[in-house]
Amino acid sequence: IRAHHDHQAKIWKSVRSELQAFSSIMPLLQHSWSAEWSEQVLCTDACLGGYGAVVGSMSVEQVRALGSVRERRRFKFKSAGGRARALRQDPWAGTSADPDPDLDEWEVDECFPEVDPALLLGIDWTVVCDGPYVHAEPIHILEARAQHSGILEAHAHHGWTGKRTLTLLDNMSDVLALERARAHNFGLLLQLRRSAAMSIVFDIR
Repeated sequence: IRAHHDHQAKIWKSVRSELQAFSSIMPLLQHSWSAEWSEQVLCTDACLGGYGAVVGSMSVEQVRALGSVRERRRFKFKSAGGRARALRQDPWAGTSADPDPDLDEWEVDECFPEVDPALLLGIDWTVVCDGPYVHAEPIHILEARAQHSGILEAHAHHGWTGKRTLTLLDNMSDVLALERARAHNFGLLLQLRRSAAMSIVFDIR
């Protein structure tokens, strides 16, 4: 836009491809706001040598309580406020004369509702898929691959179409990336795109 602000220009090929892809999937971009939660909960895990995914049943109320909590709520921003920052500002240099890292920082919210281990131990889990990894990749990529395979198999076995679903992972970076549907790392971003594609095709959330 900045380069061609005053005149017309042809959109470059990559942008045209993105717009064409988006227009092609627009008929699939729909989901009911009143969709019910599935009682089937998916749990996936991976290591450098392989992966596994299991499915178990909870009550709808338990699934809703866990699935309605955003993982990023685990962290909260602790701010000293504008007045405290202004009082520490050097009016001549335009910077803080004595930087204090404790003025503004992220911290873990002690009130964040954790998943009760006793709840998970009381579930009769069923393996839906497992297998070895052939190629070496960073563990967060392997964890994301396990999540993708788990969703694919869980949907095939339990029919999640039109449902809200709960998936449990133990990799914080993957959980936050999946929740926000974006990642700086391309390998992880590729797995997020695959999961998003399944969500669109199967109409699951």
